[in-house]
Amino acid sequence: MNSDLQFDQFEAQAYHREMTLRSFKCLLVFVLLAITGMAEDSVAENRRLAELGIAKAQCTLGCVYYHGEGVPKDYPEAAKWYRLAVERGNAYAQSRLGVMLEYGLGVPKDYAEAAKWYRMAAEQGIAIAQHNLGLMYVKGEGVPKNLVQAHARFNVAGANGVDVARRNLSILEEDMTAEQKTEAMKLAREIFANLPKK
Repeated sequence: MNSDLQFDQFEAQAYHREMTLRSFKCLLVFVLLAITGMAEDSVAENRRLAELGIAKAQCTLGCVYYHGEGVPKDYPEAAKWYRLAVERGNAYAQSRLGVMLEYGLGVPKDYAEAAKWYRMAAEQGIAIAQHNLGLMYVKGEGVPKNLVQAHARFNVAGANGVDVARRNLSILEEDMTAEQKTEAMKLAREIFANLPKK
């Protein structure tokens, strides 16, 4: 299949985009705090809130450890905090945990678990999770290979601002029949209809 090689080219970009899009707020806060010399205090306060069970703080602490902002970079510690936030239904943590599981960052690589968390985050409206799940359908990693599902996921992600999903959608369409595209569009409409309303 022509598209397999091209999807691999975008995989690194998609991974980088996931971390950039979902970590921007977290990083911005810690950069500002580092400039003012308050990063250590902020990490301590965030840890206090995370230990109280506040999912957003747990997810943010996972981000802090993932990127090494104000603390040494520590993937296992990041995964620990993401998992705690996931237990409380935090969609961003679900998506980030999916990335860690897909690439084996601080946790054993597990495509099926990665797909599970991407799907859960996607169902809560996290567009990059839709894209990442689409890639898994293209490659047949953690889910059965299914171009219709991949097309639908790329379509939804692209419509929600994930540029790489639009490019991958164009590439994927080269390998699909008209019937598959029609089926994928129907599925994309169903996915859109079930997304949370903002």
